[in-house]
Amino acid sequence: MTVAATPMDRVEHFLSVYTARDVEGVVACYADSESIAAIGTDRVQNYVGREAIRKGMADDFLSFDKAEIDIVWHNAGEDGNTAWVVAACRALFALEQEEVHVAIRLSAVLKRYENDWLLLQTHFSFPS
Repeated sequence: MTVAATPMDRVEHFLSVYTARDVEGVVACYADSESIAAIGTDRVQNYVGREAIRKGMADDFLSFDKAEIDIVWHNAGEDGNTAWVVAACRALFALEQEEVHVAIRLSAVLKRYENDWLLLQTHFSFPS
């Protein structure tokens, strides 16, 4: 797994493994804790714990063949071993010949473990 020197490094790596549809890569971005959580854009995409995130990502990745997510704006902060990131993103999702372009918001809470930042919580949403 890639070591993240900054919270943004972890978020950018998370997005790269997510768009690569790499389930284990996504799970590895999270802390080794059963209290980690991820919320997706669909009302049933509420995952708590590594196994729930693993299964949720595997299911989610069935809904697209290709994805691109670009951060167009972000703000990040740190306080000791805790950090947060909020980001506005442009995204492309494709399934077979159909492409959908959407705006997505991402928020994340991270914790530093020695020299690595890992996710504790992520939340994707569509702007209203």
